[in-house]
Amino acid sequence: MIVPQRNTPLLTAQGIKVHFPIKSGFLRRVTGSVKAVDGIDLTVNPGETLAIVGESGSGKSTLGRALLRLGPMTEGTLRWDSTMDLLAMDADVLRNFRRNMQMVFQDPHASLNPRHTAGFLLAEPLRIHALASGKELDDRVDALLKSVGLSPTDKSKYPHQFSGGQKQRLAIARALAVEPRLVVADEPVSALDMSVQAQVLGLLEELKQNLGLTYIFISHDLGVVRRVSDRVLVMYLGHVVEEADTHSLFQNPVHPYTQALIKASTAGSGETNPPLTGEIPSPSNPPPGCPFQTRCPKVMEKCRREYPSWTPRDGGRVACWLNP
Repeated sequence: MIVPQRNTPLLTAQGIKVHFPIKSGFLRRVTGSVKAVDGIDLTVNPGETLAIVGESGSGKSTLGRALLRLGPMTEGTLRWDSTMDLLAMDADVLRNFRRNMQMVFQDPHASLNPRHTAGFLLAEPLRIHALASGKELDDRVDALLKSVGLSPTDKSKYPHQFSGGQKQRLAIARALAVEPRLVVADEPVSALDMSVQAQVLGLLEELKQNLGLTYIFISHDLGVVRRVSDRVLVMYLGHVVEEADTHSLFQNPVHPYTQALIKASTAGSGETNPPLTGEIPSPSNPPPGCPFQTRCPKVMEKCRREYPSWTPRDGGRVACWLNP
């Protein structure tokens, strides 16, 4: 297990791009690309929860997968503990390194193999990384089940025999089996009922404190993000448009898109501002200049021509020409 040094970012990403080619015609020539993620810089510090928020289609999940090298990356750099180049690792080295970073997927029903029992699903990563065998393996599986509020007697059950919340607890236990430092949670509670959401969020917070975990928490639910995160990246059309600590972001959102998201999230509690209207443009044909210009109520002519540069804001930074 690689433990980061104090005050050293656990994960640093620069210039991350994920472009998917568009092929057409009889010869399947590349005629364009879908710019799902289009030039993102970020750091993740040890022990924090970094939230990535935005509407569906903003590139959140694609970015999360790219950061763990679970999906393709067109361009950029990824460094672990400021020293290890994740993109330079060959398949064998990466396979061994993966115990440091794991993922909890949105739909536990799809991410858990229905052919295997809970015990097998938790034991498998321990076997792959040669972390335990024999009685020790059984004891580790029992401890994992207990750590997420399940019982050792659940080892013989198959995924379909668990409720939705229990499945997500099992998925979390599987991610924790190899004692990772970083967990990417991609919409981990969006498929659950409200009461179950609260239980799973409480579990994630408890595990973070007990195990010293670092989270990247991907969500479109700003209420959930406000509860669990320390810092927030706001994504729109493959770009980060604002970054701030959670308190500053919700108290004083600066980018018009962030303002619209927060207003939309409070519209049902007496908020008189209308929710965000319109749809995100196609990532295969993004507008020039600011990506939010087609929906921004404060758009200026400069926004249509030039992509805004980063400017400091309280607790972070923002990419908007309204904030020179």
